[in-house]
Amino acid sequence: MILQSRIEFGAGHVYLVRLVLDIDRAPPEIVTVYRTSKLEKYWKASP
Repeated sequence: MILQSRIEFGAGHVYLVRLVLDIDRAPPEIVTVYRTSKLEKYWKASP
């Protein structure tokens, strides 16, 4: 499962923070977390 959120860092720089979660484990385990400036690539607006 991938969870993501837009977050403002510093002086108006908006980044996307993405968290990859392995939900097949008990308890669920975080695989990786990263920050990217490629909002257009990963962020899809709701229709």
